[in-house]
Amino acid sequence: MPKNIGFSIKDMDLSVDPFEDFYKYSAGSWIKSHPLPKDKIRIDSFYELHDRNQLILKEITESCAYGKARYKNAKIIRDFYLSYIDDKTVEGLKFKPISSIMDKIASMSSKSQLPEIVASIIPFGAMPFFDINSSPDDRNSSVYALYLWQGGITLPERDYYLSKNFSAILEKYKEHIEEMFRIYGKAYKSPELSAKAVLKLETSLAKASRSSADTRDAIKNYNKASVKEVSSKYANFNIIKMFKSLGVNKIPYFVLGQPEFFTAFDKMVKESSLDDIKAYLQWNVLHASAPLLHKKVKDESFRFFNKELLGQKKRSPKWKRALSLIESLIGEALGEVYVKDNFTDRSRKEAERLFKDIKQSFRARIQKVDWMSNQTKSKAIDKLDSINAKIGYPIKFRDYSKLKTSPKDLFGNKMNAYMLEFNRDMSRIGKEVDKNEWLMNAYEVNAYYDQSKNEIVLPAGIFQPPFFDYKKDFAINYGAIGGVIGHELTHGFDDQGSKYDKFGNINEWWTKADRKNFGERAGKIVELYDSLEIMPNVKLDGRLTLGENIADLGGISIAYDALKSRMKEAMPYKAGGFNREQLFFISWSQLWKGNTSEGALKMLSKVDPHSPDKFRGTVPPVTHPEFPGTFKQKSKLKKPKYKFKYVNLW
Repeated sequence: MPKNIGFSIKDMDLSVDPFEDFYKYSAGSWIKSHPLPKDKIRIDSFYELHDRNQLILKEITESCAYGKARYKNAKIIRDFYLSYIDDKTVEGLKFKPISSIMDKIASMSSKSQLPEIVASIIPFGAMPFFDINSSPDDRNSSVYALYLWQGGITLPERDYYLSKNFSAILEKYKEHIEEMFRIYGKAYKSPELSAKAVLKLETSLAKASRSSADTRDAIKNYNKASVKEVSSKYANFNIIKMFKSLGVNKIPYFVLGQPEFFTAFDKMVKESSLDDIKAYLQWNVLHASAPLLHKKVKDESFRFFNKELLGQKKRSPKWKRALSLIESLIGEALGEVYVKDNFTDRSRKEAERLFKDIKQSFRARIQKVDWMSNQTKSKAIDKLDSINAKIGYPIKFRDYSKLKTSPKDLFGNKMNAYMLEFNRDMSRIGKEVDKNEWLMNAYEVNAYYDQSKNEIVLPAGIFQPPFFDYKKDFAINYGAIGGVIGHELTHGFDDQGSKYDKFGNINEWWTKADRKNFGERAGKIVELYDSLEIMPNVKLDGRLTLGENIADLGGISIAYDALKSRMKEAMPYKAGGFNREQLFFISWSQLWKGNTSEGALKMLSKVDPHSPDKFRGTVPPVTHPEFPGTFKQKSKLKKPKYKFKYVNLW
């Protein structure tokens, strides 16, 4: 196992003044001593704990592959792992796993065949043109609806195609597509013409797409349409026929995320040549399949997408890549084994205590805010009281009994697992929502709030150092996992979560005046974070990160109040010369210690709704009203140098 990754005074840089740079003061020594590994694009608390968990998962996986493990899903774990590391078989197959679908695309004689062809491509893990999934209906959260969402582009976000800032990357992307078709050797026309066609169609889809910030608007993303309406409005691509080819015959209605995208997509199908569409579809298969094909293809895919685009210098070890595939396709099979030895009753009890304390603290803060009327406060508290907490792992794990796998068939394993999940997703359309379902694996180092179910989910994986450590004083835990719990709770009341009622439906429960007050204060948060520069000429997007920034600012304040309440029943405490209040703020800041490659930072600035680590570790603590008094004795300055305004909503 890795060395201790929990909270540590040794991670601090005490040569830095806390009023000068609190982030470096709290975590500077760690940042200096942890340069970015060659096989990573990012390292932070989440990734450190993720790496620790991966060693546990590796042990589970290898016990299935080489031992006599009697776990429920041992066979499918074994088959996935052995088929992934079987280089001899993979190298011998070359392009054989995708040859039939590539030939099928090449033999298309009419655009009318498109729906069936796309349906044939989806089992390979590709989703051409647009994304599809079932999800609780945002206006009737008791049933699953079929959602259609903008998609069809390969680069991370629309600006990679449209902004001059990414023109160099776009040119290199074109060269990568050419090289992939060159390796394939059977491009419909030529590698150059195929790449040109792919770029043309993807740029067209990018132009029709909303920005990442705009896709956060829950109300604008809800556009209900009947089957008849979809059939008539988008007649050039028979969406209904595509679903029938996938075995989805009963569709009560659709919810379109971005109707204007589908209008543009339908027009693109009409106006594009069949040859260009063929090149685009073949590229979708090539790109989606590359990680499982022979070495030459894998190497080229890594060279562009990992090394060139994100700055990852070296590929991660094969066992980690095998685990990544297993986690993405049959993650709950691993999770079911993981929790048996890695989540104790003690952890659960303390987690439940923390949740109760944080929730009570948030309740008190809602009652005290001066910009919200009593009418809205009453409904906000009702919603908060209704929030359910899922802690540790699901009541019932996913059933994989129908999944067919083989230790010699990597592609077959992947496609069978992908379609098992896809069919499960599609089969529930129009049916009652499963309230027990989890959207994360139990070992994941993360947490989430689900607005459609009004619930907070805290997997077992996050209840470990540095997020949680029962051996450390509670002040450290309140600053870490306590802040995370407070963060997730506020998502029910952020710029998007606040649009949902306690039942998980989009429903305006605010008075007009309170909604206006909320908007004005949220605007100040956008303004603050818009002013932050990630790197030269790359600014933070305050609209894209608004929900997470509201949650960070609120989460730390809620957790701090809970800490003060608990301190009333405890003896005074100091560690390393720091009192509980100081340890709380340092713990929060250390939680966001990290190093990230420039390429990854640029990408994340366009797609990640979270602010970069250094801002998450700085802005929430230093803008807290108690911060100056807490660290006054630790600073040589009379007051903090920070120019950030206190903009916390809660």
